[in-house]
Amino acid sequence: MNKRNLWRKWYIFLIGICLVVGLLTGCQKEKETSVKPVQTLTLWHYLDSSASKQALLEITDTFNHSQENIQVEIQYVPDEDFKKHLALSMADGDMPELALVDSSDLNYFNAMQSFVNVTEQIENLDDYLPEAIASCKVDGQMKGMPLGMNCAALFCNTEILEEAGLQVPKTWDELQETALKLTKDNRYGFAMPALRSEESVFSFLPLLWGYGGEIAEIESEESQAAFLKLRELSESGAMSPQVNNLITGDIVRQFMEGNVVMVLVTSAFQQTIQKEKPNMKYVMTLPPSGNENKECVTAIGGEVLVVTPGEKQDEALKFVKFVSEKCQMEKLLEQIGYLAPREDILQEQIAENEDLKNTWQIMQQARLREFSVDWPYVSVALTDAMEEEIVGEIPQSVIISNLAEKLRKNREAK
Repeated sequence: MNKRNLWRKWYIFLIGICLVVGLLTGCQKEKETSVKPVQTLTLWHYLDSSASKQALLEITDTFNHSQENIQVEIQYVPDEDFKKHLALSMADGDMPELALVDSSDLNYFNAMQSFVNVTEQIENLDDYLPEAIASCKVDGQMKGMPLGMNCAALFCNTEILEEAGLQVPKTWDELQETALKLTKDNRYGFAMPALRSEESVFSFLPLLWGYGGEIAEIESEESQAAFLKLRELSESGAMSPQVNNLITGDIVRQFMEGNVVMVLVTSAFQQTIQKEKPNMKYVMTLPPSGNENKECVTAIGGEVLVVTPGEKQDEALKFVKFVSEKCQMEKLLEQIGYLAPREDILQEQIAENEDLKNTWQIMQQARLREFSVDWPYVSVALTDAMEEEIVGEIPQSVIISNLAEKLRKNREAK
């Protein structure tokens, strides 16, 4: 073979090698460009307990590591600002892809901007309790997934009560008398949130209902008696007027530190107490009644996971589906301290956890709040009246009259 033919064969061989490498490189580039970009979703919430915040971080982290294309980021918005911020984001068209909203507020927000139907994403929807479904269903569609249930409850430091020879009060008059005996130095006998937020209304409704009062009959003798009790608690010194400036988390912190003996807050805070003060001696029970002839009653609540419409709603729906899985919901609710909205998980909780069993027993005497479009307006009017009663500078007759007028105008505006 002459040199010319030899070089020709080597030339052809090298050209073939280059073509193969080029094809492989081209395929690799095509493969790389076909990889989907990571979609980042934002989840807004207002849960201020450390246990709740940690639980949300853990479930989003688990979801983020379960796949490669979606990353969910958590953003905390204080409860007193949450409604305003979410409403403004809807008006500006700059909503988070996901949000936890209070069950009583879903209808209001959904009327502003319809949430995405999540019916198909909820695992075992037929197993969900009617109380949980009621807060989410609009025109036959699930506009959110129930994410647990809680109730307002009275927490009492039994160690301090026993040292003073006192018992857990059964009526509001007994609570005031007991709280007065326990108030000394830098310690108050009782506290409940009264800041302008849904948490405050949630704690106040058992007081209103316990006296036989109703929002629809706010000028009745029973309703006025409930508001008067707020004034008496503050004026007597049994409760600090500073509750007008404290969120529920602040009040629970004071309870754990022994600066308040009795608090009326959500049952979910027992999880925080057990984690941060495992040796604390306390009981959680029904809020007091108006008098011995009235039944004790509390309020049932919970959060709803919603998806807002937009370019990333399909990715957000995948997160809802993930959270609805039995194993994921069990982990989340165990950390938050909520009762499950679905029957199979709930029965396991009651059988295995004495604290949640106690919560369930308290919830048997619970009432639902309104699920109406105008509830946030009612909520603000109630907290304004609560604050005025606690400060005590305006005559109660004027406070109640102004509250009734606000509620009346709101109904007439529908």
